[in-house]
Amino acid sequence: MKSLNPNIFPKGGYFFRDSDGAKIFADSWPGVIRRVEAYRKRAGYPPGNPTDEVIAQVCARDGTVCVETTEAYASQLRKTSLKGRVLQYLNRLRQNKTKEPPAFVDESEARRRAAVCAKCPKNTALPGGCASCKAAVTEMRKDLLGPKFIDGRLEACIILGEDLPVSSHLDQQTVIPEELPGDCWRKRVL
Repeated sequence: MKSLNPNIFPKGGYFFRDSDGAKIFADSWPGVIRRVEAYRKRAGYPPGNPTDEVIAQVCARDGTVCVETTEAYASQLRKTSLKGRVLQYLNRLRQNKTKEPPAFVDESEARRRAAVCAKCPKNTALPGGCASCKAAVTEMRKDLLGPKFIDGRLEACIILGEDLPVSSHLDQQTVIPEELPGDCWRKRVL
């Protein structure tokens, strides 16, 4: 059985073309799958099996993203650390930046978001580690945000694997994970 390697950024980004021609984008494969499910529900289409359909389409389009799933591989994915997820998130944003500059919210909205995240129990400090990892995070933040304000109370979202100092500035779509608190600005309310 095949699965999608979350450590490889796909050519053309994370997207799926549904049978009606709709092109559905997100910032990760799980995000694409959730959006396909939501899209079909809103459109009144049969749910199908979005996970299998996305994997099949992506593997046909770009085989380098696909890996043969084994229990050892699945176990390794479950063990990905928060630091690893945050570094992947920041790296993905930097790679996308070369194709399309990120869109930012205004400073007052970024500060409002930062205030929400600062009080959130999912705001989690990255585990200590080597100086090069810390320097890499700092450098990627600087590259993505430039001179924008960085709230020192923000760390990482343990649910989304995002760097909150960066995420709070980005104009990005909401997401569905139920584990997010009700007042989270990233949580989609259906």
